Amino acid sequence: MVPVTCSMANNSILLRKDFFVKCWMQILLRNRTTKVNAQMHDGTTPLMLAVRLAVEGMVEELINADADVNACDAQGNQCCYYF
Repeated sequence: MVPVTCSMANNSILLRKDFFVKCWMQILLRNRTTKVNAQMHDGTTPLMLAVRLAVEGMVEELINADADVNACDAQGNQCCYYF
C-alpha cells in the first residue's frame, strides 16, 4: 500500500489507501439499500475487490453483510481466485 500524506489543521497525518477504502466501504455497508453483491462490467463484486486489495477486516464485514461468497465474475472465477 502506498501511504498518502494528509494535512489537517497544520498537523501532518500519515494515512494509508486501505484506510480510505475501508471507510468508504463502511459507509456503503451502513446504507441499507447498498447491494453488496452488485457486479461491475467484468463481473467482479465488492467481496472480490476486498480480497484482491487485502483491506484489513473488509472481507469479514462484507460476509457479515451477506455478500455471496459463491458469486462468479465474467470469467467464472470466485472470490478465492483473487486471493
